[in-house]
Amino acid sequence: MAGMTPPAHHGRATGSIPVQMVRFVVVGALGTALYVGLFWVFSLAMGSQLANATSWIVSTLLGNLVHRRFTYGVAGAQLRGLDGVVTFGTALAELGVSSLLLAIWPGATSLEQSGMVVLGTMIGGCLRFSLNHLWFSRTGDVPAPGPAEPQPVSG
Repeated sequence: MAGMTPPAHHGRATGSIPVQMVRFVVVGALGTALYVGLFWVFSLAMGSQLANATSWIVSTLLGNLVHRRFTYGVAGAQLRGLDGVVTFGTALAELGVSSLLLAIWPGATSLEQSGMVVLGTMIGGCLRFSLNHLWFSRTGDVPAPGPAEPQPVSG
């Protein structure tokens, strides 16, 4: 239509950076709520480090799926597996920071530990958004491999 501007595209990512940031915060807040809720439940049955890692893995896997589709607007199977590896790798920053915070304050109450998990997620999330945005904005369309060219028969 005349007068309408097409949506912003950067590589495979869609939407402007501010829109992606807002979406990242919304998805991240929901993921953090899931992470903390699972941490509380799991910490009743296991130590805080194991509860932290277990709740992080579950909430990160779910959050990465939502971030790929909703935050960055990437759909389809193209590079899905590599996207999963990259976004999981960037999420390690959050786990590292929250694990470090838990390790330096071993006598913290459950509520204080949950606050450290949230703080670690916020600090790691800033780095994670930047790295994920860079990944999705720099990985453009990769053409699907076509049929192989016939090779001449030598003889």
